[in-house]
Amino acid sequence: MQPTDRARLLRVLTAHVGRVAADLRAQLLVDGPAQDRARGVYSDEKVGEDFAVWTDLLSRRAAVMWVLKSVYARVLEDRGLLSPGRLLDPEAQQLFERLAPNLGETAFLSWVWRDLATPSGGLPELFALQPAEVASPSDALSRELLEIWRKVNPDTGARWSFANETFDGELMGDLYQELDPVVKSQFALCQTPDFVRGFILDRTLTPAIAEHGADAVRIIDPACGSGHFLIDALRRLVAATEAQHPDWRRRKVVEHTLRRVVGMDLNDYACALARARLLMTAADLAGVSSLREAAAFHPQVYWADGLEQVERDEAPKTDQLGLFTQGEEPPPRATLTRPEVRAALREVLGGGFHAVVANPPYIVESDSFRKEYHREKLGRRQRYVSAYRQYSLGSPFTERCFQLAVPAGFVGIITSNNFMKREFGKPLIEEVLAGLDLSLVVDTSQAYIPFHGTPTVLLFGRNRRPPQGPRPPCAP
Repeated sequence: MQPTDRARLLRVLTAHVGRVAADLRAQLLVDGPAQDRARGVYSDEKVGEDFAVWTDLLSRRAAVMWVLKSVYARVLEDRGLLSPGRLLDPEAQQLFERLAPNLGETAFLSWVWRDLATPSGGLPELFALQPAEVASPSDALSRELLEIWRKVNPDTGARWSFANETFDGELMGDLYQELDPVVKSQFALCQTPDFVRGFILDRTLTPAIAEHGADAVRIIDPACGSGHFLIDALRRLVAATEAQHPDWRRRKVVEHTLRRVVGMDLNDYACALARARLLMTAADLAGVSSLREAAAFHPQVYWADGLEQVERDEAPKTDQLGLFTQGEEPPPRATLTRPEVRAALREVLGGGFHAVVANPPYIVESDSFRKEYHREKLGRRQRYVSAYRQYSLGSPFTERCFQLAVPAGFVGIITSNNFMKREFGKPLIEEVLAGLDLSLVVDTSQAYIPFHGTPTVLLFGRNRRPPQGPRPPCAP
């Protein structure tokens, strides 16, 4: 898709997301099943703001998920993976209406999502119902969404085409960052440019592979967004694992690697996008050409707060027995509630990671519950000593990245440099970074980095005590 077409489509979808969000929120503010489900999500997320205020954010998240599912379906249609088609060809809707007359367009789209979420022939990781989807839009809005995809340009005779679009391309990143301005501001959505990702992975994943072997290395991004770092890491690890095991089938290589690439994000629709992009990238790498084969891939992306130390917190009795029965196929990550995610992450995070990379949010923490958690005393030490005064989230995330690394594990972060200039950064510098092997600090505050208006710095280090003797100077 050409950049001008991509920008135009983004404007159309953004406007539609706004209308869907307003419709959903109206449902959440009145007594009924939708509000009851929303209160359950509110409780699971441990939100520190008023429920009525929070429903604005929830409705926006749900609206984005609804629209994104239509994007996934259209990409799959144009790439020849959906036969018969679902959205572009009105015959599917006509068949549904003959089988279930008078149910309307929303029921039709919900049926499409359910059909595409079945393990036998669908992609549950992309289309399964997620916890935030507590209500559905009106038939009029669903009709409008179908018309967006079916509308023909009167001048060219063309529709929106995804025939040459890939899940790791710019469109998916733009959808993540721009579909809703309020969500963008709340979660500080910001893509990491490819040259920055390459620079960071060269100094984290590459030496980790050299030291531990490609088939052993685990990598995590605890603030993964739409999965840019994860996709690049998957490609690198697949190439390195294949070189180490030339006798392995490509599909075995991809499956083995996908289990060792882990992401987390507090934004559930960012996680949905990351799963979609990872799954389809894995399918491309494995040479898979059917939905049934692609459904066998299970990206390790979790809707979770990367700062929540679930591996060291005491497990509640409800998840002491574990999430899955031995030998059972795990449910799609997209369907897990926050308590279920916490249960799953206890095992996932417990072993540590050889490489940890991140571009965490730079905003000041505003949620009272999360601030209280960050500053909680565990024994004689605060959970995050860097959660000091009016701290930027970049500070505890920097601390967290080193916590997630195995001993001597490699860490690379792009973050705001405000901790270097303000009082809140003093504990991070003096009590955290001073005790770690910080190998390289790159001041990028004067560099032009797309999507980053905030002055930044790149931090690289290893999770071990600093070596004795003089240190090399920081990079300018």
